[in-house]
Amino acid sequence: MVILRSLDAPVTGIDGTEDTTVGELVAVAGNQEEDILDRMEKESLCRTLWRCVDSLPGIQPDVIRSRYGQNLTIKGCGDACGITAAEARKQHDKALRNLRSGENGKLLRPFLPDDAQIYSSALIGNGWERFNQTWTSSTERVALEL
Repeated sequence: MVILRSLDAPVTGIDGTEDTTVGELVAVAGNQEEDILDRMEKESLCRTLWRCVDSLPGIQPDVIRSRYGQNLTIKGCGDACGITAAEARKQHDKALRNLRSGENGKLLRPFLPDDAQIYSSALIGNGWERFNQTWTSSTERVALEL
């Protein structure tokens, strides 16, 4: 039975050297405060996201719920909603576009990490004609705006 008296006690390795201490080997509990904030943000995102999904027109909410809530394939979504796989794909794509734009987009955008917003901003106006006019790439323009 080994009794430790200090976290600063040296630990002898296999090769006989003492290059670490007991304190360096003890597992540190994660930052509970940060974990709680992350969990609260995730719960807030889920509430907001599903509220946005419910606001979609027609059969789109059912397709999205079956796809992501029940983890079904597009064909499975179609079967669950009583439509063909092609129609399910069409409704799925429309629903995702509707979630990205308008009021839904405004509600969901704050949950995006900052780098995702920078990336999506850099995709706007990135053609060669715009470059010839401004002599800056879309990525450079976004960086200059920041």
